[in-house]
Amino acid sequence: MISAWGRDFFSRIDKDWRLVYNRGCLINKYYFMQVFNVAAAKRLEMGKKVKTLRAEGQCPAVIYGPELKENVYIKMREADMRKLYNEAGESSIINLTVEGAKEPMEVLIKDVEYDPITQFVTHVDFYKIKRGQKIEASVELKFIGEAPAVKILGGVLVVSIDEVTIKCLPKDLMSEIQVDLSGLKTFEDSIHIKDLNLTEGVEIMADANETVAAVSEIKEEVIEDKAPVVDMPKPEEGKEGKEGDDKAKTEEKPAGNQKK
Repeated sequence: MISAWGRDFFSRIDKDWRLVYNRGCLINKYYFMQVFNVAAAKRLEMGKKVKTLRAEGQCPAVIYGPELKENVYIKMREADMRKLYNEAGESSIINLTVEGAKEPMEVLIKDVEYDPITQFVTHVDFYKIKRGQKIEASVELKFIGEAPAVKILGGVLVVSIDEVTIKCLPKDLMSEIQVDLSGLKTFEDSIHIKDLNLTEGVEIMADANETVAAVSEIKEEVIEDKAPVVDMPKPEEGKEGKEGDDKAKTEEKPAGNQKK
């Protein structure tokens, strides 16, 4: 017999699935993380049975972490898992409630596998966060504003990095880092990792002098019009000299030897 909690749980999973989350807010140019609250059913299907699970529109997943004695195997509808990943990415904390658990677990999406043909999500790894321990997460760079070197000088914006890996406590996670392009006024200006705005306690796992973006000058290629060079055929060696000698011998014959 399914309890009231179970009926409510499976109702959310199978009928009226909704992702409930708190939108991040922009404060002093820092965009803080969004927190997502989702639920998932326990997964008993293992091995070859996972293929049948996928055929039914379900996506298998696993939760692991230093505080878990053993991995927790779960499943969600593939469409819901895909929506969760598209909105949460790998840098947003997810309060994941597993069927039968009293409290939700704080997790991050660590890895996502896709079917190469259908592009459906086939498996997801969730990492359970340990409070007080720093974690690493990939964060997207969001470019804002317009570079004067592009607008006024007619250059081309060259973006070398559009995502970085940060290391921080879970409470300091950022869903994105905004990069202001208005400082690129000349072709000599550039934005480096060290120029990015970060909250206190957040570290970027990359060389501080690595270039993030710059503006390249468009140089017109000058093509010179040159007349085509035509190779004239060379006369055969000795032919002209032989013809000249025969003509000279004919002219030198004495007049008395001519027939009258």
